[in-house]
Order: sequence, then C-alpha cells, then structure tokens
Amino acid sequence: MCGGKASFSTTTYAPRKNPNAWFADGTPITVAHAVSCQYCGVNNCGLVGGYQTQKEAADRWNTRAGEKV
Repeated sequence: MCGGKASFSTTTYAPRKNPNAWFADGTPITVAHAVSCQYCGVNNCGLVGGYQTQKEAADRWNTRAGEKV
C-alpha cells in the first residue's frame, strides 16, 4: 500500500478444551500468522487473527484488490 517494509507477526492463543475460533478448513486456531507494514501499521490479521502459515499470510499480503492475473 504505502511501500513500507513488511514484517511477519505470530499470535499464539492459549489451548482451549472447547475452541471458539477455527480456520476455514475447520482447524481450531491456536497459532495465527500475519504481515504488517513497519511504516504505516497496516496488517492483514483480520478479525480472527491471521492465517495458518507464514506463506499464506505472505501470499495474501502480496495480492492486491483489483489486480487481474
């Protein structure tokens, strides 16, 4: 967006006997990955906390709305 340098972040959630959040494939969320801009602070952690892998977070970060492939 702004062209600033990006970095990864990881959020670890405490294990729960009855999880209350799941990834799209049904896996309970225990660790979530995201990318954030070090300059402007924009991130792609979303409402739930991110993505299952750093690769998925990076792939989503590098995909811009409106781009045609």
